[in-house]
Amino acid sequence: MIWDGRLHIVYTILSVILMLSHGVCGSDSNMDPESLDAVFQEYTMKELVHHRTGILFDVHLPSNFTGMNISAVRVRSGNLREKGAKFSYFYFPPGVVAFPYVKRLAIVYQNLGNLSTSYYHVPGYSFVSPVVGFSAYDASNSLLLGNETLRLSAMGEPILVNLTRTTTTDGYKGEPKCVKFVEGGLVQFRNITKEMFCFTEGDGHFAVVVPLPERKGDKGWIRWVVGCVAGAVGLLLLGLILVTSLKLVRSKIMKDMEGASERGVPLVMTWIGRSKMPSASMTRTQPSLDKIQIKQLTHQMSIFFKIW
Repeated sequence: MIWDGRLHIVYTILSVILMLSHGVCGSDSNMDPESLDAVFQEYTMKELVHHRTGILFDVHLPSNFTGMNISAVRVRSGNLREKGAKFSYFYFPPGVVAFPYVKRLAIVYQNLGNLSTSYYHVPGYSFVSPVVGFSAYDASNSLLLGNETLRLSAMGEPILVNLTRTTTTDGYKGEPKCVKFVEGGLVQFRNITKEMFCFTEGDGHFAVVVPLPERKGDKGWIRWVVGCVAGAVGLLLLGLILVTSLKLVRSKIMKDMEGASERGVPLVMTWIGRSKMPSASMTRTQPSLDKIQIKQLTHQMSIFFKIW
């Protein structure tokens, strides 16, 4: 029982060490963009029933998303493929198709505004535009949206992303670049025109970034890497020290128990399976008479001989 309690303490301490190690090396992580898309899908579905097909409408979000602008439109897949469409920051040329195929789809347009950096990050670059994007959902049912995101692909000309009105490069000397954020937190760099037009073959999120200026003697990233490695190694050593210390304590407890057993009645140790267990001897202790019984027997014998 004592050892079980100490083992539980070890597990607790090691869990805390792992949490601290994650905090040392993972404190730079952003909020989850996929959970944000789920919120947009939910609030779009609430307002979709009040609007007709082909009409772009605004989606109202809770106050904690202030600064974001969301709009949506329901379109027929056939019209999008044959005629194309232009909504919000995006121009869809003819030839854009949805996978898997659905009769109608809802396209949700997103402008994350001043909350862009809370969900997306490009190491070594600074945003000069908000993150904009679009997602597509099955809208064949006029009352509900499909839970799964559809894939939009341009089979001919690419989809155009117009970031002219949202991009400000004043005060930045680096060359602007268009980035696309894909699943898994990966970033793809794409060509951008002087008018701040990006091009893409499918759905996603986009922004314009510029490289951060290099500072002389700026070794911040080196300090971060060294601190991260040193912290992880230190926490690992602390865990090893704790485990080793508890093993020594356990060994001392076992030796004390063996010493106590040796001072008592010795027991024969036998192996049962893989465990060494104490076992009582098959020879029983020979019976012996105590002093009182011997005196009584002597007295009775003397009386017998007198009578005899």
